[in-house]
Amino acid sequence: MSSLPEPVINNRFSNCVAMKLHFDWVQANTTNQPLPSFIAAHSQSVDETEIEVSLTINFSGEQAMKVPAGERLGFPNGEVTFGIKRGRLQLDLEACKMLLETINLSPNFRVSIEMEHQVEKEFGASLGANGGGNIQGKNKAAQKMTIETAQVKLTGSEENPGWIFQAQGNQPILEGILSQALLGILQRSSSPCKVEAAFVVRGEDIHITWGNVLLTKNIHRNKSAVIERALALGYIKPKIESEPLSKVSWNYA
Repeated sequence: MSSLPEPVINNRFSNCVAMKLHFDWVQANTTNQPLPSFIAAHSQSVDETEIEVSLTINFSGEQAMKVPAGERLGFPNGEVTFGIKRGRLQLDLEACKMLLETINLSPNFRVSIEMEHQVEKEFGASLGANGGGNIQGKNKAAQKMTIETAQVKLTGSEENPGWIFQAQGNQPILEGILSQALLGILQRSSSPCKVEAAFVVRGEDIHITWGNVLLTKNIHRNKSAVIERALALGYIKPKIESEPLSKVSWNYA
């Protein structure tokens, strides 16, 4: 079986989003361990038509960028750092498709969130012999609970699958890493098979992560929020939206 070529990767802001795609032939199951049904159904191909695609992606809020008057505003070295709270990974496929039943990313990138909800509790009291009968009632009390929620959901089709990544709960930005997580299985229909992957972000989804340095005695919190927003939308946004933050190109003839 022939080897697969390496993809061409370009991460423009690797301290904000760094992405890789991994391509490998679907291997027959040679172990005695049970596999999920969708993998087992596609794990016996030996005719070089099915290819596993895996994703490694890292999110952080450590991307630094120099801004106008940054030093005068109190930013160390005249720079701000930023992360993102939402982004979209989009695949453009040619002469192949990603089988919908094999897509396996959504359950793997979750975050635990503590939520508070109201519960009703019954209460009662018995009065003495001279005071009449029982008093019954209800009051509400707050209880905290931890739930897991996905930070990624599938969009698109088999020919143009996509994934929306979004910070959940009180998380201001996406943070964390997925390491060689299975995206799905490509089924080739002809040659050459081509994959173009792009991770795109809107300027509105930028979050400055060094905003607290503006909270000096000379700059009020509300004013610092205005300055941060102006920097995000007026200066960083055009650079972010000019082209994808990360791109991966791959083809196999």
